Amino acid sequence: LSATESGRRSGMTHNPESPENPGRFNPNGTPKSCYSQQFFNSNPGDVELIDGVRVCDRCQCPRDGSLSYKDGGDFVKGNDIIDATGNANVTGARNFPPDLFQYMFGIPKIDAGGNERWPEVRDRAVLLSDGACTSDPLSPGCCADLNAASSGLFWSEEQTCDLAQSDIGSPTAPVYLVAEKGFTARMDRFFGVLYKFSRPGDLNAYTLRVNGGGSLYGALVADDNSVVDKATGNFAIVYDAKVMQNLSESPGFLGGGPLPGSWNDLGAF
Repeated sequence: LSATESGRRSGMTHNPESPENPGRFNPNGTPKSCYSQQFFNSNPGDVELIDGVRVCDRCQCPRDGSLSYKDGGDFVKGNDIIDATGNANVTGARNFPPDLFQYMFGIPKIDAGGNERWPEVRDRAVLLSDGACTSDPLSPGCCADLNAASSGLFWSEEQTCDLAQSDIGSPTAPVYLVAEKGFTARMDRFFGVLYKFSRPGDLNAYTLRVNGGGSLYGALVADDNSVVDKATGNFAIVYDAKVMQNLSESPGFLGGGPLPGSWNDLGAF
């Protein structure tokens, strides 16, 4: 699992569902994070430019010089990791936002009056459900329908959101996918935001399984107590401001609130 940011460094985010069930960034496998230049320099011959976005299928963070990494059984958090348990390397305005849903969508999950507001975002999205597959990426009914032609805001209520197509979204027309339960990322490339969301009161720890060799260009956000599980090989999360900006301007996402990641990543580094 490589987490990098184009231009600076990455931010992987994680938040608890409730104080009784404290969340944390809990990766399995052997995750590493690094500066983007280290990532792309690891295999410069495989780097290509697609619509102004650098893409590399065989790059990875080197062990020496990594910002965050697994050391034996312990995960060492550098100052590029911001999660709900806190990080001694991250202070002040760069701490974790109190309401991650509001930070990403501009609407609180639950407002000051106790009203659940998250359905307002779901109701603007294309709903993906179990047993509703259409095999049409332009009119998808489930996660498995999404491919490079898909773009905009999608909300999956499936037991497992299966991202099975080779490419999902594109640099110029990214995807914003909200998954309520588990997901399996089997794609080669995902352009946009993959947001793991749990409804208030759902304290299940879902598994977010990513297969080796794939890459996510944008951001992976976990707003609950889920575990990111790497099956095999290297999975790269590459923050790219151009992808995030294109997503915020996408006709399929307009009206979904401001997208902070289009201009920063939980604070300036």
